[in-house]
Amino acid sequence: KKELAEHRTTLNDLLKGEVDTLAQHFDADRMAHGELRMMYKKNWQELNDLKALLKQLTKQFEEREVAVHREMEEMDAYWEQNVENLKAQLENCECEVLRVKLAEATRR
Repeated sequence: KKELAEHRTTLNDLLKGEVDTLAQHFDADRMAHGELRMMYKKNWQELNDLKALLKQLTKQFEEREVAVHREMEEMDAYWEQNVENLKAQLENCECEVLRVKLAEATRR
């Protein structure tokens, strides 16, 4: 009986040691899992922040692109009008020169 009791005690000590070791591993795994979840949440939030920033920058780029296109059209129209005005002024000058020449010729 004494031998059985010693054997049982030895087995209980071994089992207790194994349970303690498993508990330590479980606690370490649980802590690592918690850290991984926190990292995952942080990375997910950063990803969402970057998506929002990309969306905002894309919108700003598109708005600026439209504004630049509009400004270019306005500048084209401005310069076309300037060219037309210059052509009209040139034509008026040419007509005035011809009038002066005609007046001089008719005076002679």
